[in-house]
Amino acid sequence: MRAGGMPLADGIRAVTLFSIGGVIGALLQGRMMNLLGAHRMLAVQFLVYTSLMLLLANVAPQAELIFAVAAVLGFAVHGAQAGLNAVAAETYPITVRSTGVGWALAVGRIGSIAAPLLGGAMLARNWTLQEIFHASSLPAILSAAAGIVPVAHGGQSWQEFTTFESVVLGVGGAEFYRRAFVNLEPGALRSDTMSRSLQTFRRIKDYTDARAPGRDWNVATAMVIRGEAGMQFMGDWAKGEFLAATIMRPEFQESFNLNKGSIPVGAGVRMDRFDLCAQESSAYFAATAMINTLVPSIAHLMAQPAGIEGAMREAVAAYWNNERMTTDETMNRLVAAAKARPAKGAKP
Repeated sequence: MRAGGMPLADGIRAVTLFSIGGVIGALLQGRMMNLLGAHRMLAVQFLVYTSLMLLLANVAPQAELIFAVAAVLGFAVHGAQAGLNAVAAETYPITVRSTGVGWALAVGRIGSIAAPLLGGAMLARNWTLQEIFHASSLPAILSAAAGIVPVAHGGQSWQEFTTFESVVLGVGGAEFYRRAFVNLEPGALRSDTMSRSLQTFRRIKDYTDARAPGRDWNVATAMVIRGEAGMQFMGDWAKGEFLAATIMRPEFQESFNLNKGSIPVGAGVRMDRFDLCAQESSAYFAATAMINTLVPSIAHLMAQPAGIEGAMREAVAAYWNNERMTTDETMNRLVAAAKARPAKGAKP
């Protein structure tokens, strides 16, 4: 701003307004993300930042304009920073959340260190104020325009039910999962924990794209393979899609299980030739069996017969696809589905 002919006092005032806007943005970020959806709100903030930086790059510096833009920029930049931290915490599963968030914050810190150094290098090379503003808008343009879908989802009821059971296990833990989907206890199916699970499950929908309904699972997997999506909730059979390029090799059939990455069903199999994912999966499988936290899948007919599984699956799918359906209505449908369980000793 000094290079643009503005007095020092105006520069200090602009920085102060930027900080004030940042405080307000950080305080209101959570409420706005709840109203608009986390990723929609962040995309809007990236676009606002980009637009304002391009505005500064293409108009003559004026004190009133700089003050207004500084306040709005502070609101958008600091709000987005707080929002990204929250999204990072939601993105990683509980087992690696601290590590994942730590890495995300570390990468952000690298950017905050590199940005002033890069700005100083630009000034040292006699870049104009407009050229610096143009360059500063580029990262936000790339972030807003990347178009990467956070969660690749296929809008079929069994896929929604698979995602839902993962959420319930993560929110409620193994004992609650057993009470709800193995024992079919009404007190668990209609509870605060189930309500939180349903609300968390619905929030995941904000991370999917509008074309998800009716999509096959392998099409969703292909989105991840092509870099169009960040992740997918799916069983290990999806891993075969990633290995499709090697299927036609003669040696593939000989080492199919190793290349596919499935964990052995029986015990006592050496895992040293398997990849890290399969090794960790096998270790977790064995550990959860030892401490009695291994649970059968409600979504894949391991916990309940087809009739109960189907009724619960359709209830969860209806909740996913109908924004007006409440958690209480869904829990009532889960309880009604559980009542269809045959009495002990009765023929199925």
